[in-house]
Amino acid sequence: MTIISKSKKCVVNFDNVEKIYVSGDNVSIKADMKSGRGTELAKYNSGENCKCAMGILAHAMRNGDDLFEFPNESEMNFGTQHTSKVTSMKRSHGGS
Repeated sequence: MTIISKSKKCVVNFDNVEKIYVSGDNVSIKADMKSGRGTELAKYNSGENCKCAMGILAHAMRNGDDLFEFPNESEMNFGTQHTSKVTSMKRSHGGS
C-alpha cells in the first residue's frame, strides 16, 4: 500500500513502515520506518478527527487497497462519514 500524507508532501510505501500510531498529542498520526527514521503523516484539529482518520486507514488496509490518502478535516463529517470520501484504490486483477 502507498500512503500519501495529509499535506501531500510525503509518500510512504507501507512495506517500509514498522508502525503507524497516534502521537502523544492525540492529534498527529506518525509512522516509524524500518530504517529507524520517522515521519508525520497527518495532523488534525482534534483527537476525534485523528482517531477517525486512523480508523479509515485501518479500513483501507483490511480491504487490501493499494493507495490511501489521509483526508482533510473538510472531508470528514462525523455521523455521516463514509470511507468512500477517502481516496483509495483497490488492486486491479485484470478483466474487462
